Amino acid sequence: MKKNQQTAVAEELQRLRSQIGDGVGAVVIDPGNYDVKVAKAVIVSAKNSKTGKQEMRLEWERYHFRHGVVTLNDTEYDVECHRLKQQGMRAESLVFQKVYKEDGVRVPINYMIGQRARERAQNKKGASKYIQGYLDALIYGVLLKLYPDGHDCLIVSVGHPAHLWQYASQIVNVVGGRHTLKTHDGREVKFNTVGVTTWDEPNGGSAWFLNGTSQEAFFAPDAMGGNGGKFNFNDLSAALRIGVFDIGGTYTTVQAVEVERDHNRQWMIETTVDSSGDVDYGLNDVMEALKTELRTRHKDAFRSKDIPDHVLQDIIMTGSAVVRGNTFDAGLAREEALYTIKSHLLGLFEDRLQNGLGISLFVLTGGGSAVLHAAFKSGDIIPVDPNVIVLADRNIKDIRYANVSGAALICIQQIEMETLPKLAVALVRAGKSS
Repeated sequence: MKKNQQTAVAEELQRLRSQIGDGVGAVVIDPGNYDVKVAKAVIVSAKNSKTGKQEMRLEWERYHFRHGVVTLNDTEYDVECHRLKQQGMRAESLVFQKVYKEDGVRVPINYMIGQRARERAQNKKGASKYIQGYLDALIYGVLLKLYPDGHDCLIVSVGHPAHLWQYASQIVNVVGGRHTLKTHDGREVKFNTVGVTTWDEPNGGSAWFLNGTSQEAFFAPDAMGGNGGKFNFNDLSAALRIGVFDIGGTYTTVQAVEVERDHNRQWMIETTVDSSGDVDYGLNDVMEALKTELRTRHKDAFRSKDIPDHVLQDIIMTGSAVVRGNTFDAGLAREEALYTIKSHLLGLFEDRLQNGLGISLFVLTGGGSAVLHAAFKSGDIIPVDPNVIVLADRNIKDIRYANVSGAALICIQQIEMETLPKLAVALVRAGKSS
């Protein structure tokens, strides 16, 4: 590359960096089963607390969408479009049409995503989500929510279970490039995804935990060099092995990761692929089991058609709940409801994490970990020192965002090191740089 071209690339790279969150959209997506967590990069203006000057900085807005993805025939599509036109902004679902090319022929497919679609959607787990016609429909439906008028320069990062790393190329194929959607009101909305990155879902929780605790000390056993006292992550320079339990609504993943600091004191996370494992069982299954136990054991107390989520969560976390003003002991029902997931988690702990051998810390992430945290800490799940079991996010209400928040940190590093430099070179060579 000639010197003047190198200068042009450097200038273009600087311009692209300054536009992330504005001219260049960056979105991180965690495609769960029946829900999706999203982090969207935005540029905000704020005063520097030390200098008092107004500065621009990059932040992430976080969203949580209930979803299902279903295809509609033309009649169903027309009906749903009419319904959405009547509901306007109050609509909980999106309906759009996407055109695919098959053997040179344009084939339009009608999609509906959102809460209304969830009632009809099949529960896709694991590899079944990472296919054309599902993953791209979900992602571009989400982008349509974030950018109703489209976007011409997007970088999208998508999570996947650790053992499905081979699907990374499929994610790139179905998400990258130019896509045109036809919305329910007849508009054509265009997206151009110029960069696609992928990340292992447990790594997001690990990254968020390491970022959030970097300034904090906490109790640690000898295995972490804490000698039974306080241990500060800022003092850590050697490698550390972490076991991650990612507990979702219908899916649970266990993963071992190696973490260490680089020469800039930044955390590096490396997945240990052969130590990953998962089961088609999560918090939703625990709650359904608890409902069954409560109605079987305590018919008079739980005779209503629906048992509120907060009551179920209280019982899972403490073994009791307030029912019609009285504290109700449901310890036996809790024990039975936890039996299956305990068996799964203990099996993964023994088989994939070798009973915790060589692992210094266990990080809980995913929405289900907030409710099961107490069971882990009490020793009901795995036989380890409760002091080495921590939540990926100290704010228990935000634990469901831990994976996508940590992935946003990983994404920015990937964008800085890989995506933007490649894009800058491509724009300069194509004569499209400003």
